[in-house]
Amino acid sequence: NFQAKADYEKADAELNAAYQEAKKLLPPDRQKLLLNAQRAWLKYRDAAAKSAASAYEGGSIQPLITFTTLTEMTQFRTKQIKDLTRP
Repeated sequence: NFQAKADYEKADAELNAAYQEAKKLLPPDRQKLLLNAQRAWLKYRDAAAKSAASAYEGGSIQPLITFTTLTEMTQFRTKQIKDLTRP
């Protein structure tokens, strides 16, 4: 569980860096669209992780499932954001 949490924190830091870079490179109208999309995605990601882990409620594996889901989704979202600024 400790390593899964550390992996998630690393992925989240990479997402935040990609998001900040995209904000710098996108025109203002697209920055606003990105902000709205990111807010909605964060709610979705958190709900999806909670849903995935709910089958293990109270078990020792529940945090692992939560952090693994968060990490995988966050890594994918980071790629999506980086793709927004590629020519």
